[in-house]
Amino acid sequence: MQKRVLLRLLAGIFTVLALAIALGLYLSMPTTLRIAVGPDGTEQARFVQAVQRAMIDTRQPFRLNVRTVKNSSDASRLLDKHLVDLAVARSDDPTSNEGRSVAILQKRSIIVVVRKDSGITGVTDLHGRNVAVVGEADSSLPLISRIFAHYEIPPEEVKLKEMRPADVASAMSDGLLDAFILVIDPNSRMPRRILAEITDKLKIPLVFTGMPASEALAFRFRDLVSTEIPAGVFGGTPPRPEAAINTVAISYELIATERMSDTTATALTKSLLDLRTRLRRDQEMSFNIETPPVDELRRFLPHDGTAALVNDDAETFLEKYSDQIWLALFALSIAGSSVTGFLGWATGRRRDDERTFQALLPQLTERLAAADSLEGVDEVQRDFDALVVATLMDTSKRPGLGGEAQDPTPWITLFNRLIATRRAGLEAHGVPSISVHDGQERRQGARIVDLTPRGQ
Repeated sequence: MQKRVLLRLLAGIFTVLALAIALGLYLSMPTTLRIAVGPDGTEQARFVQAVQRAMIDTRQPFRLNVRTVKNSSDASRLLDKHLVDLAVARSDDPTSNEGRSVAILQKRSIIVVVRKDSGITGVTDLHGRNVAVVGEADSSLPLISRIFAHYEIPPEEVKLKEMRPADVASAMSDGLLDAFILVIDPNSRMPRRILAEITDKLKIPLVFTGMPASEALAFRFRDLVSTEIPAGVFGGTPPRPEAAINTVAISYELIATERMSDTTATALTKSLLDLRTRLRRDQEMSFNIETPPVDELRRFLPHDGTAALVNDDAETFLEKYSDQIWLALFALSIAGSSVTGFLGWATGRRRDDERTFQALLPQLTERLAAADSLEGVDEVQRDFDALVVATLMDTSKRPGLGGEAQDPTPWITLFNRLIATRRAGLEAHGVPSISVHDGQERRQGARIVDLTPRGQ
């Protein structure tokens, strides 16, 4: 039984080790996250694809499964339906009701650009003008219309339309446009290229203006933030713009739902921040990656895991479950000590039994050799029978040890043969025999303890 207990203990230890190794391998495997972004070819889609490659190259704990969609609204719908884990969405997109910000990827400022000789000095001068909104796939017309309504500009008084960046220069030079509105990242190359091309065609400097009282506008609309465009950020001579501009901006954000665990959100935000330096060589958007503010009312509130990272309250897996891990190790230690103590006690008891049985056999053998009568042989027989019975009964009370103790059957058989030989020798020398009744009792007693298998 001791071997069985030891084997079970070893099997338990190996099982625990195997489970620990399997758990470690499972935890070390990267988590695949489904992300919706679109459309294909836009700055946001290219950025997500670059992040996807960088995560593989740098062995980040995540892998991205990119799903291309038409626009921010489609991405948000997939997120709310739980068909994806992440989505790249505009802050002014009202589609998502469950989105929580994991990271701010890019901010796009709203800038009004006019000819210097147009007489337009601000947004309120756009009454009756032809105005184009320049952007990519996601329409900014609802956003601009909402801003115009804030400044009490009736929509019917402004001829507002969307236009591709490549068509703006020709439209301005042909007099088809009085102004155009950029919804752009000031750090990107696109506005610098467009503005330089328009300036070359018009041969007239451009005037840049923002949104008056931008802080009030951002306070009213949670999807906007107040920002400042530095002077000369678009280059040129004279610098474009000639002075700093106060305006508002929307943001492209990586959003998830509350279904994503805090640990995953924390690790994902940290991975994106770690990848900024690597991505800066090819992706301008990486300059703008930042954590969402946790102390502001905004369109996409920060995910709890991201907020914990910002507040320096984020916990790793070991930190979060340290109490349970230590309790499990403590319980395992106690169990191991208990099994070890039991095995030690059982081994000691078995050795004591073996010492008692084997130590008395030589004494009984000496008494048997010294016996000069059949009564003396019978006395040795009775003492030996009592010793055997006591040993077997003690072993039966502890069945877990009987299989491991030394088998007493050979000793019993041998000693019974010695007794029979001694009795035969005494009878051969004329020693008086005992009564028939006593002989029957002796033979019955011998049969009780004779454990010799048949055929031996």
